[in-house]
Formats: sequence, C-alpha cells, structure tokens
Amino acid sequence: MAYLDPKTHFAIGERLRNWLGDRGRDDDPVAAGGKESWQEHVYTDIGSFLFDNKLDPTPDNYDLAYQFRAASNAQLVAAIRAEIDKSGALDADAAERIFADTAGPISPDALTKFAQQIEAQADGLSTIARQSGRDASDFRTALEKECADGASPGPVMELTQAMVARTRAAEAQLRSAQKELQGLRVTLIEAQRAADVDPLTELPNRRAFKRELEQMIDIAREKGEHVSLAFCDIDHFKRVNDTHGHETGDRVLRYVASTLARAFEKNGIVGRFGGEEFVVALPGMTLTQAKKLIDETREQLCARHLYTSDEKTDIGSVSFSAGVTTLTTGDGTAELLRRADEALYRAKGSGRNRVVIG
Repeated sequence: MAYLDPKTHFAIGERLRNWLGDRGRDDDPVAAGGKESWQEHVYTDIGSFLFDNKLDPTPDNYDLAYQFRAASNAQLVAAIRAEIDKSGALDADAAERIFADTAGPISPDALTKFAQQIEAQADGLSTIARQSGRDASDFRTALEKECADGASPGPVMELTQAMVARTRAAEAQLRSAQKELQGLRVTLIEAQRAADVDPLTELPNRRAFKRELEQMIDIAREKGEHVSLAFCDIDHFKRVNDTHGHETGDRVLRYVASTLARAFEKNGIVGRFGGEEFVVALPGMTLTQAKKLIDETREQLCARHLYTSDEKTDIGSVSFSAGVTTLTTGDGTAELLRRADEALYRAKGSGRNRVVIG
C-alpha cells in the first residue's frame, strides 16, 4: 500500500485531533482522565485494530481504523464487519479495497461542497454586476433630474463623485470575487484529480477506472462494438517487498504501471485496482486481440532486469499473470471484472507469468 503525501498525513492528524477534542471534554464521563487519557485510549485502540488484523501502520490504514472505531463511515464499518465475519480478520488486500471503495482520498461530499462554493461565488458575481447596473441607471436618472432642475455644478459634482466611489467599490468587489472564484475552480480541479488518481502510480484508481469502464460498456452496447478487459497481477510481489524493502516495491509498482500505461495509451485505459493488481480496458478489441497485446506486454516486461535504486542489487526480472475476458450479452461492469479476476487466479494457479482467457 502506498504511503501518502505530507498533506494527507496532516489531514489525518487533524481528523484524529478533532475527534479527541470532541471526546476529551471535562463533562464527558467516559473521558474521566481528560484529553490525555483519551489520546492514549484512541491510539491504543487503533493500534490494536491494526495489530489484530496484521495491517501495516500506513496513513491509509490509520484512517481506515479511525473511521471504523469512530463509526464515522457507515459503509466502511459495514464492509469491514462483513469481511471480518467472513474471513476472521481484515487482510491488507481487503483493507485497501474497502478503503478505496468507501473512503478514498477525497470524498464525493467534498467535491460537492467545492462545486457549491463555486456556484455561490458565481451567483455573487452576478449580484454585483446587477447592482452595478442598477447604480448606473439610478445615477443617470438622478443626473438627468438635477440637470433638468437647473442644479448648480456643486450638487452635480457630489452626485458624480458618489457614483465614482460606488463604481470603484464594485470593481474592487468584482476583482476579489473573481480571484476567489478562480481559486475555488483550481481547488475543485485538484480535488477531482486527487479523487480519481492513485498517488503512487498516477494511474486512475479503482473508483475512476470502474466509472470509465461503465461508460465504455454503455458506448460499446450502443455501437455494437467489443470491449475486452484484463486483470494483471505482479508475480511474487511480496518477495520483492520482503527481500528489498517497500521503497523498492513501490519502484517496481511504478515501473509496471508505466510499462502498462505506455503499452495501452493509444488503445485502452489502465488503472491500479489495489495492491499489485492492475486492470486494462480495451475498447474495440476482440478477446484474441486483447490476449495477444497483453501477452506481448508481459514478455516485454519480463525481458528486462531491474536493480535497486543504488544499482548494487539485481532484483531480477518482474513478470505478471493476467486474466482476459470480453464483453458478452447481459454483462455489466461487475460481471466483466469477476470473469477476468477468475481467469487471473487460474493463471496464477497454473504457474504464473502467463495470460489465461476467461
């Protein structure tokens, strides 16, 4: 699982501190010892959750444990409980899948909030513009009246100065509002990207890939075209992490991601589905064509030898196993993914470093 950037560390820390602040009140009978004892309790509780489920203390896992213990995310809590009831514990792959599906780096609520802020700011700009128009109309009416009544230059000058002052104030408001609006738009773009991109590999994450696949299937059905899908899983990836460390493991993940992205940048979409699993959607390709391309990419990948960052240790070749399937009548996204996943497991069970059709 990828370590997140410092901003995410800070955000998680803030959420923990806010939770502690809410719970550590003097009138809270549970928090008899105040915030200090609550802090010890919370971190012990989260630490126990990670230890009991053999999860590494990564920011994602801390956030997942926090949301589970605080019951702040009903969907996440239900998914974790279902997994524990089924398997007896929450392994790393299940934790990553649940976090990607139910938590994510940026929630849809946050994106909605940004969009609402932008709309509100745009409405504010319209209000300022309408008010400026009304001010100009009122000034013209008042000026015409003063001139018709034969007013002296003094009152007319005062009226003009007042209008100039109001115009300048409106211009300042407009500049400030436009600057804020631009900032909100940039924030929204960044938030949308963060919600859709895996931070380690910079590929579309599980959520974004599934959304793209759904759209791809809809288009294929309308046009009567093919859509093929491949599940790719790096072989013996745990051995890389155990032998060379997680930093080297992350470099291998990025290398495989870039290899797949380059191979299919013109005719497909590549996403990171979680852990060492990648998915490739290939619109317009038959099952035979898709298998051939995935197989060629697998051969290109394992033909190279990789080294650690100091170039002193030979990691060796890296390969992947893959399961490939294609869209059939009645398939939806879930069915297509399930069939490719089953083919992948057959590929791994039959010796790895191969592509199996499902």
